[in-house]
Amino acid sequence: MDVLELLPGDKGAWDEYVQNTRGALPFHLSGWQAVMQKSYGFPSWYLVARKGSRIEGVLPLFKVTSKLVGTSVTSLPGGICTENPAAATALLERAEEITRAANAACLIIRDSRRRWGDEAGWCDDCSVSVRELPADCEVLRKQLSRQIRQHIRKARTKGVQTDVGTEYVDDFYAVFCDLMHEKGIPVFGRAFLDAVVEALAGHFVVTTARLDGQVIGAIFHFALRDTMFAVWGGAPSRYLGLRLNHALWWESMRYAIDNGYRYLDMGRSLRGSGLEVFKERWGSSTQPVYRLCLSIGRRSVYDPLAGHRGNLKYRLFTQTWRRLPGPVVQFLGPRLRRHMPFG
Repeated sequence: MDVLELLPGDKGAWDEYVQNTRGALPFHLSGWQAVMQKSYGFPSWYLVARKGSRIEGVLPLFKVTSKLVGTSVTSLPGGICTENPAAATALLERAEEITRAANAACLIIRDSRRRWGDEAGWCDDCSVSVRELPADCEVLRKQLSRQIRQHIRKARTKGVQTDVGTEYVDDFYAVFCDLMHEKGIPVFGRAFLDAVVEALAGHFVVTTARLDGQVIGAIFHFALRDTMFAVWGGAPSRYLGLRLNHALWWESMRYAIDNGYRYLDMGRSLRGSGLEVFKERWGSSTQPVYRLCLSIGRRSVYDPLAGHRGNLKYRLFTQTWRRLPGPVVQFLGPRLRRHMPFG
């Protein structure tokens, strides 16, 4: 098994492999290399495992130099993309070599749907919820619980209107900034989102919920093969009484069915969290999501993404961030996100 770096002329073959590989995510598409380079200037290694001329696996990696969490070599969400354990082993070994050569503190494989190899640093404190969809919206409606159907109807009686399209990027970003401010998390910059839209045109749609003509909730989805993937968004908590999230998920599922998708990936949640329970109520199946943080030259595992929610410093940061004025967080947020772009 040979592991080489992707050549510019081979991006079509890379994307064809991703399109045809079970378990591949939209983040595995080669367009993300240009997004991350344009937005953050991160050095990258797009690794391809080959057996002869045949692609057996791929792994996109970036070097993130951060004053907040140290230097790491990090994959995009999804990590190793392969169905071949031997290819996964070869890609992981090459990734470790790259991490050492880059003088980074750790190698991070993000949000893998499988646990590869016997490394001790794998963590599964998150899950992903996937809803298998029937071929007809009325069948889906009947499959949902009475309570879920009541909440969907309540949103409609409150005047909430929903739609899906590619023209709602501006509306999505305004809502997303509001939502992240409420959560106390720095938001990525608009330039990053513009780069995503440019590089992955044809692979995204936005679900919106509006009241009196104003968009007050939105979910950004990627699409790949037979699945729509919800990656960012939702509705601020002050609209809880309008049942916006129920309206957004129903519209997303309705759109997915009408456009021939078999699954809606509802995104990542902390295991055991209220968000995970909410997604399960829609009839989704819950699957573990794995993260590997492999320290280089340290005795203990260095994981800048683990345990932050229970960390006192993290809680103090989020509480302070929520109190800052909107214009301040929109100015500072993208500058901080450069140091934690995948958090």
